[in-house]
Amino acid sequence: MSIFINFLSIFLCSSLLFLSACNSSEITSYYIPKEEPPILASTRDPLHDHLAWKAPSHWISQPASGMRLATYRISESNQTAEVSIVSISGQAGDLLSNLNRWRGQLQLDPIKKEALSDYHREVSIGNLNFQLFKLSSKVPLPGHSDRSGMSVAMLKFKEHHYFFKLVGPLEIVKSNIPSLMNLLESVTVK
Repeated sequence: MSIFINFLSIFLCSSLLFLSACNSSEITSYYIPKEEPPILASTRDPLHDHLAWKAPSHWISQPASGMRLATYRISESNQTAEVSIVSISGQAGDLLSNLNRWRGQLQLDPIKKEALSDYHREVSIGNLNFQLFKLSSKVPLPGHSDRSGMSVAMLKFKEHHYFFKLVGPLEIVKSNIPSLMNLLESVTVK
């Protein structure tokens, strides 16, 4: 019986509150401007404010996300390649570890340190030193009709590593290496 009395009391109080809540029959609406989402510290790279570059005009800018500072799409002959610019704080792996990770993405076997120079060279552009890597798959990757290629430039600046990575169908990658080099030549540190 006490459960019924408690339920009845709650029901009557709620009903009374509902009936007395608003005496006005006029409908009021409010406009609240949409707030921009906050920039999370984990996805914001403070050094990006000090690093600038100029992308080629035929590269189509895409939304950046996560560790990506920028993403570009390149469309040629009904195929698409992608350029990503990524920033990693602190340790980003040594040259061989990075190269073997990228080789794995192209379904290539890892290499030993002695073969590193076959895929890597260092290039100084202005006062910046880039580590350059060029790779291509031996066969088309699953879901692709052509072999894939990858060209990556790695820049260490202060405590950050920046990766400028061009990946996609091998012919698009090859034809856009000069554009990637132009982008690297445009990189400035403010």
